[in-house]
Amino acid sequence: MDKWLYFDNQSLASFKGVLGDARKVVIVSHRNADGDAVGSSLGMWHLLRSMGYDAVVLLPDGCPATFRSWMPGSDAILNGTTQTAECAAAVAAADLLIGVDFNKLYRISVLADIVAGAQCKKVLIDHHEGPEADKFDIVFSQPSISSTCELCYWLINAAWDDECVSREVAICLFTGIRTDTGGFQYSCSHPSLYEAVSVLIAKDIEPDRINHLIFDDFSERRLRFFAFAIEQRMRVFHDQQFAYIYITHSDMQEWGILPEDVEGLVNYTLKMSDIEVGVLIREEPTRTKLSFRAKFHYNVEQVAREHFGGGGHIKAAGADVKETPIAEVLHRLETIFLPESQWTPIERIV
Repeated sequence: MDKWLYFDNQSLASFKGVLGDARKVVIVSHRNADGDAVGSSLGMWHLLRSMGYDAVVLLPDGCPATFRSWMPGSDAILNGTTQTAECAAAVAAADLLIGVDFNKLYRISVLADIVAGAQCKKVLIDHHEGPEADKFDIVFSQPSISSTCELCYWLINAAWDDECVSREVAICLFTGIRTDTGGFQYSCSHPSLYEAVSVLIAKDIEPDRINHLIFDDFSERRLRFFAFAIEQRMRVFHDQQFAYIYITHSDMQEWGILPEDVEGLVNYTLKMSDIEVGVLIREEPTRTKLSFRAKFHYNVEQVAREHFGGGGHIKAAGADVKETPIAEVLHRLETIFLPESQWTPIERIV
């Protein structure tokens, strides 16, 4: 692939310039980190450490258990919630801050004010729509690309070359690509994705093993919870090609399920051949989270943005609705997709 597809000479020169002036680098990503957030953070961390930088990764609520047990470098990640002072000290001492896989500061939660107040140069590497470019000195934004991990790969390729991609870097970046495309089910139509993956696989990363580590890590309790959610909490509307699963806070408490344990549940709605749009709605004490997925012909990013103040990608988007009962959120969702005659009365939804 032409390495200038995603970058230009000026932005690359600026990026290499701020790196040349730095020794201490902080890498930050979003709360409830997924594979793309963890992979891009640790991928850049391994790269910079191999170049001699003093680098550290900060995640608002730490590294999810799914990746913590095997992702190289995950044990070095600082948790913004339980290690707030250490995170603030790291940012205060940094010469450069790199944000990955988020477009707006609110997505880094407890770290937002710390990052906003940082006096060092700031770089953003992301693939979501509408980045807060004014909050950063250099922005690499490509919403059309599969994942931030793929964008990181092409940035490394353009700024240096593939020799800089170690096995550890490749494992991290492949993980983010694999998870953010849903196993190459969406955001995977551009040839650049497969060119990047071929280089990463050539680094002896054992992709089959990574796939099992990502997707075959269920406990019995989590698997039974998925069965419960599909059986008891899924509503299907075949005529509208629409389905959703809702999870209440009491469900989470009763089953002993953590937010990271519901990762991937929304994808089960799309396993039905006639369903085009699937949504997972999860209740928390002060907010309700929505995860949207689509197959072919529907822009769920627009729905998330216009109706719930969220955003994301055309086929995968999300939103947080604060201080609103889950029943009202579900009713609002139904009014978008269903004829009025099919709406469920609020008191019967949950």
